[in-house]
Amino acid sequence: MSTYFRVISLETGEQIVHTAGSAFFTFHHISSTQTEDNRKTIIVDICGFDDPRLINELFLDKLRENIFPLDTGYLQSLELDLDANTCMERNANAREPKESHCYSHVHSLIPILFELPRISPKFIASESIFIPRPDADHD
Repeated sequence: MSTYFRVISLETGEQIVHTAGSAFFTFHHISSTQTEDNRKTIIVDICGFDDPRLINELFLDKLRENIFPLDTGYLQSLELDLDANTCMERNANAREPKESHCYSHVHSLIPILFELPRISPKFIASESIFIPRPDADHD
């Protein structure tokens, strides 16, 4: 199985690319941007999951019983090459698989679980592999 990406031209509305990446489940797109040195490359950062089992863990009956989701996402950064029509994980196989998270943890940019990322407007569409955190030290 694969996850498919469609890139649509903002100017014409035409589909530019329809390409397959590795299989994962996601609720949340964090950010995406074209690279400065190559306008035919798009970097997409997402909160990825190994599978959609999180949906079953979010049913109201479970939450009302104080049974909260065990799974949270991993930060994945993908590079879409519009010329080659490819999708590559920028940090593929950087980490050892952990327990049940056999796929997404391997490709995670950071070794922690997270969910519902929020981006400061000043960082939207900036080329970065880091997600700004409110508790991070800033100049």
